[in-house]
Formats: sequence, C-alpha cells, structure tokens
Amino acid sequence: MRELSARLMDRIHRDYRFIVIYNSLLIAGGVAGILSLTASAYLHNIATVSIAVANTRPYLRQGRRLPQRAEAAAQA
Repeated sequence: MRELSARLMDRIHRDYRFIVIYNSLLIAGGVAGILSLTASAYLHNIATVSIAVANTRPYLRQGRRLPQRAEAAAQA
C-alpha cells in the first residue's frame, strides 16, 4: 500500500508541475500578445481535460500487483 501511495504522489507532483509551467507559459504568451484571450483559454481547457482523462485510467493493470517490500511481507 505504501508503494502505491508513493507512486500516486509522484503522479500528482508531476501533473502539478506540468500545470504550473504550462499555465505560466500561457500567461506569458497572453501578456506578450502572442496568444489571444480565446486561444489561451482554449489551450488551458484542453490541457486540463487531457490531464483529467489521463488520470482516470487504472493505475494498476488488471491482474498485476505492486511488488511487496520485504518488511511488509514479513509483517503479514
């Protein structure tokens, strides 16, 4: 269970970093006049939906289990 928690937290941190960087680039593009307000909003929404859809897939494949650590197996 600890391994699964660690992997999920890694996924959350990775997605958060992507969102912050991507949205910062969109803001910079809007301030610089490279992107229109509509284009920036459209790209932001596409990224948000894409990340949400990507995170709805099962984390573990059917029939596969996470490797158990020796100490977790010894306690069971």
